[in-house]
Amino acid sequence: MSDLKIFCIWNKRIFSVLTIGAFLFSFWTISAKAEPYLSVLDVSSADYCDNDIEQIRFGIYKECSKLWTKLSDDCSEFSNISYEDALKQACAYDYRSIIDQLKGYNFTPKEKAWIALLSGAEIPESFDFRYKSCREFCKDSDDNLENFHDYIQVIFPSEQASAYANSDLFIGSRCDEWKQFLDDHPEICNQIQLNMKLNFVRMLEFWKFRVKGSLVEAHPEQQNFHNHNNKRVTRVAHALLVFGLTKMNKKFINMLKQGYFAHSSLGCWESNPVCVLIDKNIDYNFEKY
Repeated sequence: MSDLKIFCIWNKRIFSVLTIGAFLFSFWTISAKAEPYLSVLDVSSADYCDNDIEQIRFGIYKECSKLWTKLSDDCSEFSNISYEDALKQACAYDYRSIIDQLKGYNFTPKEKAWIALLSGAEIPESFDFRYKSCREFCKDSDDNLENFHDYIQVIFPSEQASAYANSDLFIGSRCDEWKQFLDDHPEICNQIQLNMKLNFVRMLEFWKFRVKGSLVEAHPEQQNFHNHNNKRVTRVAHALLVFGLTKMNKKFINMLKQGYFAHSSLGCWESNPVCVLIDKNIDYNFEKY
């Protein structure tokens, strides 16, 4: 075999090896960059199609992180920890530990699972909640948040029963029991507030609020915003008050003023005084907003 042929054969082999090496290095680099998003949100390639993985890695997580950081700077009720650390702390309690601490309180089994969910625990599959943990809610797609109608009243509790789903899950006549439980367990109260903030930021991202310089602006043109979201908006604002996050509520209302919020939808709440579980001695009146 001539020297020229040998040279060509080896060149092809070297080129093939280098090509494979470059491909493997690129794949490793992409995977390494994506891992923080995946590990924090417990997302695996088996859970989502490729487009959803990209959305979780580089879309929802990043926008929520920006919103979290901005709100932390603007609102003293927000924690000084990072969004990633907040997600890690979202599951501080396991289901059984919460259920054990609920013994002696006048809650139904479903209500106990509900409180465990709000506290960050992962609840059993036997309960027919859309999301079995707050982190599962935070990592779901915008399409699902738009099209599912059985989660908002679970994730953002109030004394107003839902006319659509989980109508048995509302604070209502259990207000005194809720107050007593939260007073007896301040650490769980703090955990519920942390998860409420995470859920709130996820809804802001879903409604296309974006950090623009020193402001948080609404961009409804990026989303097909249906009327049912107006009621969702007021339920979220109401839940912030219920759990004592009054400064966040005021910040939210101010953000809504420059967006697409339908003020008429407040009518579904104005006739219902806010049932405050964590009293901050504030006059809770929607009309002043």
